[in-house]
Amino acid sequence: MAESNTGTGSGPGTPDREPKPDPGPGSGRGSAGDLTPESTIGEADGGVSRRVARRCRIAGSMLATVGGSVLVLAGLRSLDMVSAMSILLAAAALAGAALLVRRAGLWSSIARFRVADGGRLATVGPPRPLSPGLAGAPIRRRVGGAVIPIASADGPPPGGGALVVHGRSDGAALVAGDAVRCWRVVRGSLETSAAHDDPDEKPDSGGGRFVLRRGSDSAVFLATTRLTDTW
Repeated sequence: MAESNTGTGSGPGTPDREPKPDPGPGSGRGSAGDLTPESTIGEADGGVSRRVARRCRIAGSMLATVGGSVLVLAGLRSLDMVSAMSILLAAAALAGAALLVRRAGLWSSIARFRVADGGRLATVGPPRPLSPGLAGAPIRRRVGGAVIPIASADGPPPGGGALVVHGRSDGAALVAGDAVRCWRVVRGSLETSAAHDDPDEKPDSGGGRFVLRRGSDSAVFLATTRLTDTW
């Protein structure tokens, strides 16, 4: 009796195994499709807040190590011009380390915010790469940022009309015409109001860090007007 082949597997009677479809960008853990009202920004931003916070901590630790080492070596020398310059360099390195540690804490606090309702309605324009890679370059940045023009429907545009959006590790990105909700990070909280009764408050058009949530799929993007936030 002849054996029948039911598929194209490795042996007789092995059923066909259909390849799993590629889920595509934005379909991984913490993607927009998995969001709930209780989701945090850190769960919805494609790993951006945790990545930037981690980089700040690593860079701060390196600066602190270098500054401390230079300070110790300067202390072992007699006070002269070289030791004085070393002390100044060490102080600058330690100050930079403290700044980076503080910035890491800010990004970590942003990651813990809830994906809130509300926010200012805005529309983004065509994005442009922040630093286009050169053809044939030996080193390429895996996750790059993009500069997007942005216009608000109810007041001055966030960031003066242009924001630098951090690249998500899952590949999800804003495209021209996307409608987003926008918040500005102010004093460790998300600011949602376009109008200000307090004259000491800066308007939303000022610089700083912003949280954008796309209306079509609730994907969250972190943006900034500070180039020092994009490394």
